[in-house]
Amino acid sequence: SEAIPGGAFNIVKTIEKGGKFLGSTINNSRVDKIPVIWGENLGIKQTFYNKKPFQSIVISDVKKYEMEPSVILHEYGHYVMDSKAGLPANAGGVHSIYGIYNNTRMTYSEGWANFFSESALGNSELKPFGADAELPNPDVPHEGNEIAVNAVMWDLADDVNESYPDFKFSLMPWIPV
Repeated sequence: SEAIPGGAFNIVKTIEKGGKFLGSTINNSRVDKIPVIWGENLGIKQTFYNKKPFQSIVISDVKKYEMEPSVILHEYGHYVMDSKAGLPANAGGVHSIYGIYNNTRMTYSEGWANFFSESALGNSELKPFGADAELPNPDVPHEGNEIAVNAVMWDLADDVNESYPDFKFSLMPWIPV
């Protein structure tokens, strides 16, 4: 796999954007810097937040996610959740954005990370997956799916097509305690 020029810079720029967004929504809140593992020809097929043996974000070089801010911020969202409130026990594992999980902790963690990514980018669309939290999603109308959980969070925070009054956006209600 050949690295895309500018990939490392895009990763740094995207993580910085996530940090600035976090600081602007939760009373100038910050998280520690986190190592990001990415490079040419590493053969990393998955992108994930890694808690052990040390906290890090691992970016797939095979799938070219170094140029996908929504994917990078999704993983950074897991780190923010873990740093601020701790990840729910057993919230990780192999999953698919369109899957139905029996593990509600994973569903919540993945839905929240999607919500963080979309909020930081100011867009309800999850590129490159073609999912949009603002649109009805008949393929996964199930509480066991991360897009469904993400859509509920997005609908509560945005002001598009809603009949209830606007309220000030904050990430605080969504960080589990």
